[in-house]
Amino acid sequence: MLTKDAAVFIQFHHEQEQRILHRGGVVSVGTTLEAVYEEDLDLTIDQEVFVYYEERNKFFRHLAKVVEGPKIEEATSSVHVTLLGEPIPAESRECYRASTVMGEITMQIDEETNCKLLDVSATGFAVIAQTELPTGAAVSAKVEFDGSFFEGEAIVQSTTEVREGYRYGLHCHADNKTDGNLQRGLQLINMDVQRQQLRRLAGKA
Repeated sequence: MLTKDAAVFIQFHHEQEQRILHRGGVVSVGTTLEAVYEEDLDLTIDQEVFVYYEERNKFFRHLAKVVEGPKIEEATSSVHVTLLGEPIPAESRECYRASTVMGEITMQIDEETNCKLLDVSATGFAVIAQTELPTGAAVSAKVEFDGSFFEGEAIVQSTTEVREGYRYGLHCHADNKTDGNLQRGLQLINMDVQRQQLRRLAGKA
């Protein structure tokens, strides 16, 4: 059962394919579930979303409806949802992506530098880039994190044209040259982002 300060994730319906999760912390549990998020989530009353959480060492997905919020205060969003139906087991949480939109991490994609990192999982990531790339293309990716450089090959899985350029969803491609170096970097970033979010959310709860 969800309890105060537990981690809870929201996923929009259109983000299911990319497996993007927005991490938050539970503020209260009653007839509705209140959680606070570091992002300005684009939610409306009666909108249905998916809520993910861990219970007894298992990861679950639960359909939910927004009943109040989001209320924006000090760079956080407070959201109230009602859980609908029964939860169902979700796949390993390592497959899901943590949003990094509040961070300032950039990547190099082929020759283009300063591509903003939007979200990251243990095996994939999304960036904003100016260069147009075809779906299925193999690109070189490089990121600096915590004083170390991580690089490797990634495959473009999805492309969306946005105001800033192109939003690319990419998946790490195992190659012998870098021996999974990029994937290790993504795992470190993913864990660090989650730790920072939990610390900040706990301080504001």
